[in-house]
Formats: sequence, structure tokens, C-alpha cells
Amino acid sequence: MPRKPTTPAGPLIAAVYAMLPSPSVGYSVDQQDEWLTMMRQALRVTYGGEQSQSTVAPSTPAAKPAPPLAPVFPFMVNPQGYAISAKGKRIMPAEVNGAVLYDMRGEADIGAIIWADDSTGVIGFAGEISAVMQ
Repeated sequence: MPRKPTTPAGPLIAAVYAMLPSPSVGYSVDQQDEWLTMMRQALRVTYGGEQSQSTVAPSTPAAKPAPPLAPVFPFMVNPQGYAISAKGKRIMPAEVNGAVLYDMRGEADIGAIIWADDSTGVIGFAGEISAVMQ
């Protein structure tokens, strides 16, 4: 059963936190790394900011800053219009199961969302769609 956060946080952080399984369920190191990557991205999207200079070794020459990471949500519409999971797998409306579908295209035509079977639109979708402005 997914965990519920005990303290208030942004909806993205809460959604990623809720993806943690119970401690009694197996959770491979690869799965843990994927979850930590999603949480790191959720924190950057929620709080913004730059990497602290204290985390860079003093002997390391200044590197060109990395481009910002694209946000990762449990379910999203990618810039090409495909409905996908956080792992990049194309999904069907029923897989969202009442959760929020984050549209990375911003305020785009929801009738143009492309599902795993190549159908389009929101017929049969029983969730919320939230536009992500970038």
C-alpha cells in the first residue's frame, strides 16, 4: 500500500513519496535509484535553486552547468503528445486510475493526447489533467 506523507509538501513531492512501497515489500537497488532520481527532480521542480558550490570538490575545475532536468511525474503527456509513465512506457487511460496526468506540453489540446493503442483524446479517461508550464 502506498505511503502517505505526514507533513505538507507540494503535490509533486507527495506523489513521488506515495510511490514508495511498504518496507515489507521487496524494492531492488535499481528501483531505489529510480525513485531517488524522481524525488531529486521533484525537489528541483518544487523548490528550484542551483547546486551548492560546497558539493563540488575544490580541485574540480568549474564545469558548464548541466541543463535542468525534465520533471518526472508518475503519469504524463510528453512534448510529442504521448501519454507515458514515469519509466517512459506508453500507457492507456485506465492505467492512470484516477491519478493526475501531467501535460508537459503546457496548455495544449487534450484531444490530441496519444494513448498506447494510438487512440487520441480523453474519452474513457477518468482522471485529472494538469498543464505543466515550462
